[in-house]
Amino acid sequence: MSKWLESVDEGVVHVQINGEMKTYVAILKGVLAKRGHHGFAATGEATTDAVCRYFKRGDLIILDHAHLLQMRVIEQLTVFPDEHGIALALIGNAAGYKALLDAKTKQILSRVGGAMVHVNIPSAEDIDCILEAEQIFGRKEREFCHAIGCQDGGLRYLYETFREARKLHRLSGQEHLDVRFLKLGAANAGCWGSAS
Repeated sequence: MSKWLESVDEGVVHVQINGEMKTYVAILKGVLAKRGHHGFAATGEATTDAVCRYFKRGDLIILDHAHLLQMRVIEQLTVFPDEHGIALALIGNAAGYKALLDAKTKQILSRVGGAMVHVNIPSAEDIDCILEAEQIFGRKEREFCHAIGCQDGGLRYLYETFREARKLHRLSGQEHLDVRFLKLGAANAGCWGSAS
C-alpha cells in the first residue's frame, strides 16, 4: 500500500530500512536518494537541511521495517513532523509495536500529534479477499495461501510467494498455477521450508 501511495503521490516517499540503513543520517540519505538527490555530507545537520529543502510541509516520509530502528533514532526523526510539518509514518512488525509501547511513545506521539495504528495478523477473510483478486480458486491452493498469509508479516510473504510462483509458472508453460508452483514460489521467497 505504501509503495502504491508513493507511485501516485509525488509528496510521498517510501524507504525500506535494512541492516545498512539504521542510523539517522543513513535514513535521511536513503530518503533523499529516493528523490534522486545524492552526495550529501554525512552529518545530521546537513542531511536534515537537505530533506527540508526537497520536501515541503504536508509531504510524507514512510519508513518500512521501522522495528529495526533504535528509539533514539525515532526520536531524532520526529524533528520533521514536529518542526517542519513533514509527516512521518513508521511501519513495523508486532515486535516493533511492543518495543514502541514499552518505550515512552506517549511523549513522542503527543509532541508530534501522531497516532499509532496496530494492524493485527491477517485474518482468513483478509486472505480470501486477496485470493479472489489474484484469481486463486483451488482448494489446495487456497489452503496453502492461508498457511502463508495468516501470520505476522503474512501479506508480504503471500505477495512474494505469488511473484515467485508466477515466474516459475510462466517458465513451465502449464495452464494453471497450482499448489506446486505456490510451494516452490514460497520456498524461493524464503517463507516456506520445503517445496515438497
